[in-house]
Amino acid sequence: MSHWLAVTSAENWARCLAAATWGVKDRFTNNLKQVALGDDVLVHVVGMRSAGIFRVTHPYFYSEDPIWPDDVYPHRIRFEPAIVPPEPVDIKPVFSRFFPSISPGGYFRTSFRRLPDEDYELFRDFLEEGEVQTLEFSVEKPEPQPEFALSLERDLEDYLEGNLQVIESGLKLYVEGALKGRQFGTDVNRIDLLAQDGAGNLVVIELKAGEAGREVLGQILPYMGWVREHLAKGKAVRGIVVASDFTSELLAAINVLSNFALYRYAVQFTLKKVAPVAPMTR
Repeated sequence: MSHWLAVTSAENWARCLAAATWGVKDRFTNNLKQVALGDDVLVHVVGMRSAGIFRVTHPYFYSEDPIWPDDVYPHRIRFEPAIVPPEPVDIKPVFSRFFPSISPGGYFRTSFRRLPDEDYELFRDFLEEGEVQTLEFSVEKPEPQPEFALSLERDLEDYLEGNLQVIESGLKLYVEGALKGRQFGTDVNRIDLLAQDGAGNLVVIELKAGEAGREVLGQILPYMGWVREHLAKGKAVRGIVVASDFTSELLAAINVLSNFALYRYAVQFTLKKVAPVAPMTR
């Protein structure tokens, strides 16, 4: 089962409820065609409110029957309530708590997209219980990284956010209005760092605390494709992987990719004696 995020206005959502139907414009057709019977859709109402979770009862179909006042939205699915509060609930507290580095405008920018399982579970728990105890309790991740690796990756992200010029002269964090390029939300999960080079081209940066293997290409390539489709506006899109080391398979793969670069970081530890300050005597 897949999970989806649908974003709409209060007025249009009232029409959706009345018709038990969700619709999108042509640009989101491919996403809607991937929705299967029994999938769950988290509905976000503009103004940082959640209308709840709805289960798909009829997959993709095309119809121009009028439902909404502002557009036709002919690509449609039908749904029924699954976890629905009496009224749309304020999600600002849970969003700011668990997504502190992400702009709501970026996260809820797209009208319809796939929702990562861990994000879905956070919102589901909030709607069911009114709170989420901890990330560790609510989210089960396969093969969790050691706490040291997670901390190191966050520190690396903190540093590079304000010092992208150490990677490349002229490189800067992507900014568009309220949107910023750190943990940038897309239809295919979040980009660690989204940057622009001196020529205005977009650069997707993936960070790894340890060694990066060829599987990192499976993460960064969808991000690059999404950026090219939605943000590039004719500009080039490049990828950069920053890691402590790289497998021979990844190094070989990069040889045939002209829009990729690898950067190795190093952590230096310095030890300084602080005690005892004087030689010990008996």
